[in-house]
Amino acid sequence: MAVIIPILLVLVLAYHLYQIKLERQYKVRFGQYEYVSQQLKQEFYAAHVVLDSIAVNLAQPISFQKPPEWLEDIEQHPEHYYHALPNNGGEIVGRGQVSEALFATKRWQTVLSLNTAFDAALALQGGLYAVAYIEDDGFAYVKRREASSSHFITRLVQGKFEPDFSLGNIVVGPPVKFFDRQMFALGKKLSTVDNAHVLMIYDSDIIDRWLLNIGSLDGTMEFKNQSDEIIAGNAMITTTMGL
Repeated sequence: MAVIIPILLVLVLAYHLYQIKLERQYKVRFGQYEYVSQQLKQEFYAAHVVLDSIAVNLAQPISFQKPPEWLEDIEQHPEHYYHALPNNGGEIVGRGQVSEALFATKRWQTVLSLNTAFDAALALQGGLYAVAYIEDDGFAYVKRREASSSHFITRLVQGKFEPDFSLGNIVVGPPVKFFDRQMFALGKKLSTVDNAHVLMIYDSDIIDRWLLNIGSLDGTMEFKNQSDEIIAGNAMITTTMGL
């Protein structure tokens, strides 16, 4: 009995110390997740600001009488048309054949009014790869960080980035993979323009690297859309948080 009591005391003390260690680890881990959560809220708030500013621009498009002469250089491909605007002005792409509707004055007023807003969006959000204005007939105006990949344009024309707007006015689309890249889009249905929406397309790898820079979360953090699909954050995060 004299031997058992000291052993029990040691076990109780060890258990107590273990509980203290667990509580401290929980507080540290909870603080880390709270920090990352606040950073994410700021990013999503910035995205909402950008979407709202784009909607304002669309409500007050610039005015001009006829399309610029460079609209004559649109390339016709088997399943889509394409044209890179001069002076880093973005890209025009759409499903099917070029039609007279493509040259409608209202459409081009819309395109040119979005140029500055799209530039601002790309400058404000580091994880943003591209911004696209898309009409339901397949016409799209897009600006992206680098225009070397035709595979991105193909996925855009095919509608791979499209969210399910039956889930809401602002919805995250499915993950889109091509080669070694994965992207996803945050979409907003526009109330100021009939049959049109805006996509903010993010590079999942950039989002992962951003998480590495802001947190020390040993384990896996997954970000999912409304359909429970993993869109980013599936990399192991093991760096040190700089607070």
